[in-house]
Amino acid sequence: MHEMSIALSIAENVKEVLLEHGDVTPISIRIRIGCLAGIVPDVLRFSFGFAATDILGCSPGLEIEEVLVSGRCLDCGEHFTFDTFPVVCPSCGKARIDHTGGRDLELVSLEVEDNNEGDRCQTKDPESQ
Repeated sequence: MHEMSIALSIAENVKEVLLEHGDVTPISIRIRIGCLAGIVPDVLRFSFGFAATDILGCSPGLEIEEVLVSGRCLDCGEHFTFDTFPVVCPSCGKARIDHTGGRDLELVSLEVEDNNEGDRCQTKDPESQ
């Protein structure tokens, strides 16, 4: 179950961001998972509850957005998204497809509560903070 190692990694990344922002508590975390990433969202959500409690001392909500696979037809150049296999280009009907997206895992945002003021704020793209 590699979802547990992914959950641990997400919790570690969140902990780093929290340390940069002072006395804050995580409320919710939003991630995007590509359909080809090989991650089962329900298993990740379950695993994250344990990982976050262990690493963060609490279990913030985990919002998971599943992203369709995207591709480009090598014959006509059409860009498109799909969720079924086998894949054929919707424009020309050929099956020579370059997968351009759908394998990624992205930490999108982190909502925190400021323990000093009781205010909630959201950081976008926490890895670039």
